[in-house]
Amino acid sequence: MLFAFCRGDTTGASIYPAVWSAMLAARAEGVGCAITSILLFHHKEMLDILCVPPDERGQFNRTVTMGYPTGRWGIAPRHPAHEVPFRNRCGNPVAFEIPEALWPE
Repeated sequence: MLFAFCRGDTTGASIYPAVWSAMLAARAEGVGCAITSILLFHHKEMLDILCVPPDERGQFNRTVTMGYPTGRWGIAPRHPAHEVPFRNRCGNPVAFEIPEALWPE
């Protein structure tokens, strides 16, 4: 588990680039991840279990659970990039097409 804390940002938005980078790095090593906020409901108990000193706590933002998956683990099926977005309103195709995947399969 990864516990994300930050200081000076009450929104928690500043921690997400670091959390996302950690998740991408884990994925590259074959580790699956999921962001959860369930421990916000048990905030004090979690901080006590982690032995985080009260004067060093900062703002707790998220927990990322991590683990090795069972079963098949590969590239997730995806729609072609030009089929996902729309232009100006839902249903209007974008003005470009990407005929092949942007990454090797």
